[in-house]
Amino acid sequence: RIPSAVQAERRTQIELDLAKGSARAVAVGPRLYNRLVRDLEPYGCPKPLRLDPGFDPPPENDRMPPAGSPWKILLLGRAEDEKLKGLDIAASAVGKVARHFKSLGMADIELVVRGAKPDAADALRTKIIDWAGGQLDIVVRPYTINSTTLQSDMLSSSLVLMPSRSEGFGLVGHEAIMCGTPVLVSSRSGLSEML
Repeated sequence: RIPSAVQAERRTQIELDLAKGSARAVAVGPRLYNRLVRDLEPYGCPKPLRLDPGFDPPPENDRMPPAGSPWKILLLGRAEDEKLKGLDIAASAVGKVARHFKSLGMADIELVVRGAKPDAADALRTKIIDWAGGQLDIVVRPYTINSTTLQSDMLSSSLVLMPSRSEGFGLVGHEAIMCGTPVLVSSRSGLSEML
């Protein structure tokens, strides 16, 4: 298994090489833009462009919270970067809320984590249960890029979490906003800077 720091360095170098070889690089949001401006400076490349996605949801988007129970709280992202993505933060917080709800006789909560490698899902679920302090329904699902599946996940959720310790932009949070699903976004993301 390649350490996550090595994987991150490789991804960063690939992105930088692509940007250096392009006529003009484009970065999504303020955080990625500022890093790319800095990292391209030594190479004399043209200043990159900054693209900020819009937030105009479809006019029919008067979404109400989903009916039924338990309440689903969703976390999407590459789960192999569990600490970077803040899975421990989310599990601890949702575990506390679930225990509080239970003490008040309120609805049950289910934490759904979409983004696990299939062979690591069971081990990840065990970690999340531990971080949550037990007594929390945890569902770990594999990573997917299927837009229908992702939209269904968001629309059946009461809340989407994006607790990343560091996030270049945070497309998941943007997509949740566009679906009309409430989202908690880390202040350590390009999306929060843009908002």
